[in-house]
This record gives sequence, structure tokens and C-alpha cells, in this order.
Amino acid sequence: MYKNAAKIALLLAGLGVSAIAGAYTVTGTLMADYYSDTNHDPDFEGHCCSDVFYNMVNPTLYNGLPTLNTAYSSNPSNPVVHDIDVNRNINWWGRGSDVSNNSHLSYDGSGYTTMLPVALNDIYAPHASGSNDSSAFQTAVYTGWFKTTGTTALTFSLRADDDAFVFLDGHLVQQVGGVHPLPSFADLATDTVGHGWHELEIFYADRHTVDASLDFSINASIPSVQLLSAVPEPETWALLGLGMIGMGWLSQRSKKRADSSDEPALLVS
Repeated sequence: MYKNAAKIALLLAGLGVSAIAGAYTVTGTLMADYYSDTNHDPDFEGHCCSDVFYNMVNPTLYNGLPTLNTAYSSNPSNPVVHDIDVNRNINWWGRGSDVSNNSHLSYDGSGYTTMLPVALNDIYAPHASGSNDSSAFQTAVYTGWFKTTGTTALTFSLRADDDAFVFLDGHLVQQVGGVHPLPSFADLATDTVGHGWHELEIFYADRHTVDASLDFSINASIPSVQLLSAVPEPETWALLGLGMIGMGWLSQRSKKRADSSDEPALLVS
């Protein structure tokens, strides 16, 4: 979604396995779109503090963004979400560099990455490099692609302060909505995917001035999982199928990303 290709070589290394029998940890690099939301946004700061909500967003993305679930919004005891449009899109994130959906939002730029498994603390604006969130709150969309060579069972582990919503191929995998401290225990979810390429998207929002953290990981039932920060063009697939070295197209959500590194975009270990 919202991608213009920027050509870059991707070298895919051989696969390793974790120390746990039957569990193969998916590792690599995710591309990051960062957004700064001013403290004047009514959905931020004023919502502290709530329980973790597991029904806040709907099972599928619409126009590339999570949508507010009526099961959440119809409960009068739940905090009101103001940043929604007629399609119920939650506008704490833009669509790539386009932030016209929320006047409080600004785009922090392109070319940023973070590692998978994700273990981030102090996710402060701009682009997770700030020292605090006294002037703006940080939201982010982390995106990557992975390829499975057969039916693969996946286990997802998620903790966040505050909101985090994980989508696989546009369908919800897990969510921890609401303004809350980092939970002591991770939320676990499972899914099974077939052969082919799959898109992973993590929508994160820091909405309160105490802490800003995200922990996320994936374990696979088989080791033959290849990851990239974007799905390659068709002419690349044959090279990827021949071995663990290939040429890919590193895409972004709206405009050409800066070539910030010569290292592989995503690997598996």
C-alpha cells in the first residue's frame, strides 16, 4: 500500500535457528514511518489511564489504517477516540508522508529502521530519537515482508506502552489498545500462513507522558522464512528461490526512501 519502489540490493543470509526446539525466531530490520502528534490532540495525554483493550480496532485495515471497533466505541465507559473519520479510520498515523487526515500530525521523514525482534524504550519524537514527549507524542508504523516456503505456524508476542496493533496481510493478529503502562506479561497470538509473501504492519502510538515502549517478536514453526523490508518485484522472485541471495526492491509507504544503509534490510536467525 502507498508504495513507490526505490531499487536496492538485498543480500539474504543463511538461516539459523533459536535454542528452543521447534521455535525459529524471525529477526531482521523493519522500515519505520514516524509521526509527531502535538499535545493539543484530545486523544493524547487526556486519556490516562485505562485498561488494556483487546477489542479497540476492527479485524481488517481500511485505506491502510486501523478502524475503530463499534464494540469499543459503544461502551460509554471506554475513553472516546476523537481522531476518526467517516470511515472510522483512526488517524493517529498518516498514509506515508500524507498527514492531511489529522491537523495535529506531522511526518518525521523517511529512511528509518528498527530491528526485529523489537525492543524499544523511550520512543519519543522526532523519529524515536527525542529525550521526552513534553512537546509532541510519537506514533509509528513499522513495516516488513516475509516469505514462507510452506504452511507455517507463527507465534506473535506483544507488549506496549501505549497502543499497538499488529496486522498480517491487512488482517488483525493482535492488539493492546488504550493508554496503559507496559504490561508485565506479553500478549500472545498465533496464526498459520501458507506459501508466499506476507506483509507485517505494526501501528504504535505513545499517548501519555510517562514511558513509551514496544516489545514485539515472532517465532516460526519452520526455519525457511525469508524477510525483507518490502516485497521484491516479480523479476526478483526467481533469484530468491534459487538460494538465500537475491535482488529486491525496497519500497516505502508513499515516496522514495533515503538509502540509509548498505546492510541487508531483513534477515532470519
